[in-house]
Formats: sequence, structure tokens, C-alpha cells
Amino acid sequence: MVMRRKVENKRFPHRCKVYRMTEETAFSDGEEEVLYEGECRNYNNTSLRTFYEKTQAGRVIRADFGVSIPLSDKPFMARSGDLLDIELPNESVKGVMISDIYIGTMGINLYYERSKT
Repeated sequence: MVMRRKVENKRFPHRCKVYRMTEETAFSDGEEEVLYEGECRNYNNTSLRTFYEKTQAGRVIRADFGVSIPLSDKPFMARSGDLLDIELPNESVKGVMISDIYIGTMGINLYYERSKT
């Protein structure tokens, strides 16, 4: 008898942390206030914008990315300008700024922009 393995196809396969820096001054980086830490799904698709930015080093491809976070027992209120760390299978995205937020019935979507690598 052949045993079948369970398929690992999680809806939210990544880990992320949403936070904001408080009490920043010219002399101090401030304190990190964690708003959410847990499972999420990072994505980039053709419905989000992709564009080219001309820099001194040459042309850089930039794109909009999204992070979906499921509804949780402990709601949190993120806002544009908060920061986001994401743990992906092959890389870590650290300190990207949230540019837009959509709160829906199934959870929250956070949008950010970064250079494609």
C-alpha cells in the first residue's frame, strides 16, 4: 500500500511583520512598535503597476507588490508610511514602506513598491 503525502499548499505561506517607528528624533532612530507579526502572502502580478525608473546607474525596473494578511482575532490598524518586513523562501525583504492599504471582509492587503531583483 502506497501512502500519499499531504500537499503543502498554504494560502499564506510567508511570514511578515508590520511595524512603525515611534519617537524618532534627529539623535535617535526611535522605538519599533510591532502592529502585526505572523502569516501572510506576498505577491506581484500584472494587475499591479510595473514601470521603469531612470537613475544615474541606469534603468531600474520598479514594481508594486502586495501582501495579504488574513483576518485575525487581534485586529490591528496599519497606515501608509508604516514599515514591513517579509520572510520569503529565497530572500528577506526588510523595511519597505507601505504605500497603500485595503481592508476587506477576508483580511487586509498592504501595498508597497520596490526595485525588482
